[in-house]
Amino acid sequence: MALEDSAKINLALKKIQGKAQTSNQKDVYNESLGSNVSIGADTVFGQSIPAYQSASFYDIIGGKLEKLRFSVSPIAGTKDDNGLFQGFELRLPDDYESNSSNTKAGTGNYTNSKVLNSANGTLQLIPPSFGNGFTVKTYHTSSGTTEITALDERDWVLDYFNGVYFQQDPPSNIDYNPAYVDGYLYIGDYVDELISGAGGGSATGQGPINAIQIHTGSGGISGSANFSYNPSSNIVHLSGNLIISGNITAHTFDIIHTDIIEIDASGSTFFGNTNDDVHVRTGSLSIMSSSGEQFGVDVENKITSINTGIVLNRTTTAVDYTAKKSNYIIGVDSTSNPVTVTLPDAATLSSGHAFVVKDEGGATYTNSITISASGSQKINNSNTAVLEVPYSSIQLYCNGTSGFFIF
Repeated sequence: MALEDSAKINLALKKIQGKAQTSNQKDVYNESLGSNVSIGADTVFGQSIPAYQSASFYDIIGGKLEKLRFSVSPIAGTKDDNGLFQGFELRLPDDYESNSSNTKAGTGNYTNSKVLNSANGTLQLIPPSFGNGFTVKTYHTSSGTTEITALDERDWVLDYFNGVYFQQDPPSNIDYNPAYVDGYLYIGDYVDELISGAGGGSATGQGPINAIQIHTGSGGISGSANFSYNPSSNIVHLSGNLIISGNITAHTFDIIHTDIIEIDASGSTFFGNTNDDVHVRTGSLSIMSSSGEQFGVDVENKITSINTGIVLNRTTTAVDYTAKKSNYIIGVDSTSNPVTVTLPDAATLSSGHAFVVKDEGGATYTNSITISASGSQKINNSNTAVLEVPYSSIQLYCNGTSGFFIF
């Protein structure tokens, strides 16, 4: 024998009021034993629901709600005596993962075409108890997309908890059955996620693989491809700006591009690691000691100041020698034989490039020192210059194109 209608009504009413049903003869206030609806922490909203606001599909409100158009399909075994479906189930859009900006999209239950009731309460619509604006809108497709109003004669209801749609009196034309439901999906954290996060238990990682987890408020976590750590390569990747108020200690800096306002550092500082590295700066330069400036370049007035001793590059030879770009002082010992110093091609040098050739052997009376220009180039309109006085020297500079001149 089935339960009488009066018993069913009492059971439902007393359960809502938090009382147990012990007798049909007792009213709610006469029942002494308490009761309630059992529900798990994994299906209880863990974050406050934002106030309703109008939105477009896939818009996210307050990081907790997402406006969606859910697809609707009939549930097997729910036909009435006339063979017409009464029960239907909602599912996420078929292209949900590619269109949604929900950080959970593609993980857990947030996948394409996921049936809401198969998620066991972890995919819920926001019910109108949080605001009348959250009342869903339902549509059929018999003539375009037409709304099934709340007072439609089929007498329909939606279970916002599990996404099940029920119509008491199905229409005879199946094209009038529901095809879409527009509503707001809860995408925030559930209570169990907050408990596990606060109590040191396990928590579900968010975002793509290797995403570093970020606290999003109210115990929530999130992850992004813009901030990740790959343990296999031991590399942290950040796409965006980094602001550090403390110190940075690193063994190596590989700087691709920088706009530096100020560098204020103590200790040794190294720039570059190969001979072809180029370091470009704009503005004047000062090299200081505790007693003041030791070397300075005033780019505004084009003045270089040197307040220290100078060590010049010196090369010695006792045989014929071809000068290099890197030479400055070339010391020649011609005691045993005459020596010729050949200058580089002027076109390979910069305008103003200078050389000094010095007799260091003091034997030029006997063995002269000849300075020869390259090819047909000239030194003061002559192919050569000769040192014939002991310990004499010659200073030359290049015009950067065709020859040299004596200071």
